[in-house]
Amino acid sequence: MTTAIAYLIDPYADLVASTMDPDVLDIVIRVRPIKVSVDKDGQISGKEIIRMIGGPVHNPDLFECVRIADLLDLWIDESGLLAPAVMAWETARYPNPLVGRALILGNDAMGGSIAPDITQEALEKLLDLRVKGFYGHSDQDIQNLINSVTENAAAILNSIKDKS
Repeated sequence: MTTAIAYLIDPYADLVASTMDPDVLDIVIRVRPIKVSVDKDGQISGKEIIRMIGGPVHNPDLFECVRIADLLDLWIDESGLLAPAVMAWETARYPNPLVGRALILGNDAMGGSIAPDITQEALEKLLDLRVKGFYGHSDQDIQNLINSVTENAAAILNSIKDKS
């Protein structure tokens, strides 16, 4: 098998403060290029998609595809909804909040998954990914998650301040 480049959305790992103002905590999510395995026809299998987006609550029956543009699909790990607390995120290309990791792939004329034909910069502009909110089973679960995310965001802001 050979490899191709796809894009991973990992909202817990790829947060970026969108402003240098420490009083404004607007957090955006970056997409990350990753290598995926493709077959001889350039197709990316469902098993490979699951391998890329599966998380600790991994259940292969809980992933779905959202069409975000004519030739772009967002494959989302819905098992993230089963976690005690989640950080929901949104994209300008889909009206509902999303949870968990996602993989951006292209699609061919036959409906197969292939490597996307878009640059990282163009994809980030198209998607405009942002943190939507925090949800959970208990107030403590939510607070623990918020503390984790805001510590990460505060570290990002501090590194920006240190560079200026």
